[in-house]
Amino acid sequence: MPPLRDSLLGLVFAGLAAAAAAQAPALPPLPHEEARAVYKELLATYDGYVYTFEAESIRDEALAKRTWEMLQEPPRHVGPLSRALPAARQFRLYAFAIAPALRLRLQAMDEGERTGPVRIGESAWTVAQLRAREFAKPPTFEQALPHLPRLVAAGTLPEARQPATDPWLRARSQANDVRSADAVRKLPDGFDVGMLLSNGTTTPGVVAPGRA
Repeated sequence: MPPLRDSLLGLVFAGLAAAAAAQAPALPPLPHEEARAVYKELLATYDGYVYTFEAESIRDEALAKRTWEMLQEPPRHVGPLSRALPAARQFRLYAFAIAPALRLRLQAMDEGERTGPVRIGESAWTVAQLRAREFAKPPTFEQALPHLPRLVAAGTLPEARQPATDPWLRARSQANDVRSADAVRKLPDGFDVGMLLSNGTTTPGVVAPGRA
């Protein structure tokens, strides 16, 4: 691994470790078989990049909408988000460590763009701005292992057993394994070949609605 990418990987996982340390109690490690299943989903969610973005945590939808309206007014409508929202924090994360709803928005954005209000939890919202997108190799199983319980608990990756009880996740896991247009043709009748995969793309040879 080139030194720059190795350094970037270390920085990203140092950030994840710091975030985990700030939250107590520590989570128990996943059983090996479950950890392998979650790591497989991590690799499916990995899209080749680490995202640097600024985001402000907002407690409810009404406040999120008011915040977004305020951000449309000059001079707040341009420049770094943290200049307009001093409480905004900067994050540097792989796609698999970002809340799914925010992840999809960031993956479709250009650097400097802002998301608008995004619901990231039962009663949690955010407004974010993509600052940079850098290539980074995926972590090895050993590198990811200490962080898997926290990623599952945060909801950025599903639990190992979830696909067994969630038809949509089960179908997405099946679609994640498709590697060619020929494999698409072998999927069962009625399979939604246009569904978004874990990494925000679609199965080979298929364009998702709105992404043409």
